[in-house]
Amino acid sequence: VHNPNLDINSVLSAEGKTLQQVHQPVSPWNKNFFKVKWDADDFPSVEDGCGTCTTLADGCLCDVSVANQVHFEVFPTVDQVISELKVGSIPLEWMPEYSMVQDTGGVQMFNKSGSTNYAVDTIFGVT
Repeated sequence: VHNPNLDINSVLSAEGKTLQQVHQPVSPWNKNFFKVKWDADDFPSVEDGCGTCTTLADGCLCDVSVANQVHFEVFPTVDQVISELKVGSIPLEWMPEYSMVQDTGGVQMFNKSGSTNYAVDTIFGVT
């Protein structure tokens, strides 16, 4: 089931560079970390009491909200795709419902068949 607005709990590392998605009960073997970017490095930390988050021994347990949004409104350059998009895709051959809708010789755009608009599920490839 696709949920474009997913609420999850995450543990923020002490240095504020990564989040670890957690499942209840919290397991010490959970290694599901992903990088995050904070506006002006304004993130909760153990040193400041974790703000509105729960303080743990080595980080902060925070509620986070993830929302899917269309990133590009015009066709991107190779540099934009590489520097701005951080989540990859499974191989396109595993998703027969996708087809290429544009190819600039450096960037390819794939959408679900029949769609040519930018969407949250548009996939960009760099050649």
